[in-house]
Amino acid sequence: MIWKANNPSKATLALAVTITLLTPLATEAGPRVYGRIRNALVYTDRDHKNRDGRSGNDWDVQSHTSRFGLKGSERLGSGFKAIYQLEWEVDTANGVNLGRQLRNRLGYAGLKSGWGTLSIGRQWTPHYIAVNKSDVWQVGGVNDQYLGPTRLGDMLLYRTPEYLGFNARLALVMASEDDPPNLGRDGVDIWNASIDFNNGPVSIGTSFVDYRGSGPENRELWGVGAKYRFSGFTVIAQYEYEREQVSDNAYEWSLVGEYKLKNNILRVMYSDQEKNGSNSANWALGVQHYFSRRTSIYAEFQNSRIKREQRYGSGLRVDF
Repeated sequence: MIWKANNPSKATLALAVTITLLTPLATEAGPRVYGRIRNALVYTDRDHKNRDGRSGNDWDVQSHTSRFGLKGSERLGSGFKAIYQLEWEVDTANGVNLGRQLRNRLGYAGLKSGWGTLSIGRQWTPHYIAVNKSDVWQVGGVNDQYLGPTRLGDMLLYRTPEYLGFNARLALVMASEDDPPNLGRDGVDIWNASIDFNNGPVSIGTSFVDYRGSGPENRELWGVGAKYRFSGFTVIAQYEYEREQVSDNAYEWSLVGEYKLKNNILRVMYSDQEKNGSNSANWALGVQHYFSRRTSIYAEFQNSRIKREQRYGSGLRVDF
């Protein structure tokens, strides 16, 4: 049935009112839902007991940082934009009890304008973004050598605008509940500053972290990471040095090579870490095949003297 207005002026008025009411909804972008499911069949050969009390060899289906989240923005006028992101990690291999398996990864809100971005909440640390460029693997554990923090809550973060490929970040972490207990101060527990350069195939970052705690948590961490892409190859290198006030210093370095062959990426890594007076190496081999931009399968082998175990994992990754 086709409706015809008896009075064209009334129909025009009704259409104008409808457009007026719907215009704010059309111009406001709603939150975008995203996520990742990454499950693998993993064989572990260990010479120690893990936290579940198991030792020796075992097969297990594992979820490696599967997550879902939402993020979005809103234009506020005068050159300002509000941004926000919420993200949770979920165990998609077991998932028996969401109360135990669901874990918050990110949760922040911020303002963005021509002077930069100021955000508050649980976020990625500047150190992780600038330095940990070797975190490109699929099976969990291959990033054992990394010394720095990844995500922290109670963070106030400022990011400068990008200029000629450069940008800087400054983070202040205050009374963070997920920090070690010796950081339980009422002021700034951690501050972290970084500088990044990204221009085409080149990415370089450096960072400094100051843990303002007591005992072993009174320490400083410095790091640098670099990535370079050319002719299907990618070379990644990073170095971290940690100076503690009451115990031994620590360092790690990592070198990763990637080669893209059609829809496949071949990876190799060697890393070395010295911590608590012991020196441990970690090396890995892997291949990842992309069916599409969102879906891939992978197989990796890792020999971790840091965790005193060898792991082989093969699985499926789906991004949405």
